[in-house]
Amino acid sequence: MIEDLSPHEQRLFKHMRPLVKKRIRLSFILSGALLAVYGAYIFLLSSFSELGNVKVFGAATLVIVASLFIVISGVVTAGVYTWWCKRHLDPAMKLIRESSSNE
Repeated sequence: MIEDLSPHEQRLFKHMRPLVKKRIRLSFILSGALLAVYGAYIFLLSSFSELGNVKVFGAATLVIVASLFIVISGVVTAGVYTWWCKRHLDPAMKLIRESSSNE
C-alpha cells in the first residue's frame, strides 16, 4: 500500500502513523474506562439492591447519584477525546492538507 504512494505522501504517512496509533490507543482506554463504569453500575443494580437504595442526600439514592455519574463520565470522556484530537491530530492533519495542496 505505501509503495503506491509518492515519496512526499510516504513521508506524510510515516508522520501520521504514530498519531493514528495513539488515537486508537486513547480510544480503547477511554472506552474501557466507560465500560468499567457501566459494569460497576450494572453490578450495583443487580447485586446490591439494598446498597442502591441508600439515601445519599435528600431523596437521592445511590443509584440516582451513580446514574448522574455515568452521564457525566460519558461527557467528560467525549471531551477528553475531542480535546486530544484538536490538540494533536488536527494540527497534523492541517499540515498534511497544506503540504498536499502545495505539491
